Amino acid sequence: SYSFCTLLCYTVGCRGPKGVDTTVKFLKMEIDPMHVIMAVAVIFLVAFLMKGQGPNITASHILVKEEATAKQISEAFSQLKPEEVPEKFKQLAREKSMCPSGQGDGGSLGTFGLNVMDPIFEAACIKAQIGVPTEPVHTQFGFHIILVHARSGF
Repeated sequence: SYSFCTLLCYTVGCRGPKGVDTTVKFLKMEIDPMHVIMAVAVIFLVAFLMKGQGPNITASHILVKEEATAKQISEAFSQLKPEEVPEKFKQLAREKSMCPSGQGDGGSLGTFGLNVMDPIFEAACIKAQIGVPTEPVHTQFGFHIILVHARSGF
């Protein structure tokens, strides 16, 4: 695309007509390989710096194998005051979750962008009310109860 070619030209230090000629040579593979490496490095650097600029979700989860267990855990939250939920969630994650995140961080998955998690899990995170545990969500890994702490960029 034009924007990629423009970025490539600026990356390899070309301007104006010479840049266009260099881009054409690149597309024909007649360009110095070191310039290609530099262009790719800049593209990866830009992608790295842009990381976290899109939509982000901060969440925790409890992962169990059986649906009945997931329903029991989910029901336990219905009897709690909202301010009691985070601590109870951490406790149940440590006790019940089969995911390693449950053992050390009380189910915390930290902050993640889109297209990182299982699509079903991600959709549930997007729909979930912040601070309210979800009903069990079934993915290929098992049954999750998800607690979304924050969303940004949506």
